[in-house]
Amino acid sequence: MLKNSKGENLYIFTCVSTNDLDVYVKIDTWENCMSEFEFRTQQKDDGRMFVQLIHREIRKDFGRAEASTRCNRIGWGSDFFRYIRIVPAAEPA
Repeated sequence: MLKNSKGENLYIFTCVSTNDLDVYVKIDTWENCMSEFEFRTQQKDDGRMFVQLIHREIRKDFGRAEASTRCNRIGWGSDFFRYIRIVPAAEPA
């Protein structure tokens, strides 16, 4: 497991959307990755954006979390899906 300069374990946060070519990747501590995870998995329907949580699983004992959401930007077309994941950052082989 990779560690930062403070000796804290690092995790890889990824978010992929079916309507986008870019993959959002962040390497950080568990707490910071979970903060991003919580933000991106919030259900919302505020007139501009619709987000419905489909699946969410957090396995802190294994350092893993995953979720999927159905989203729609009101007035932008059809629904798209987001797949979000946190995994431990391992050293290269």
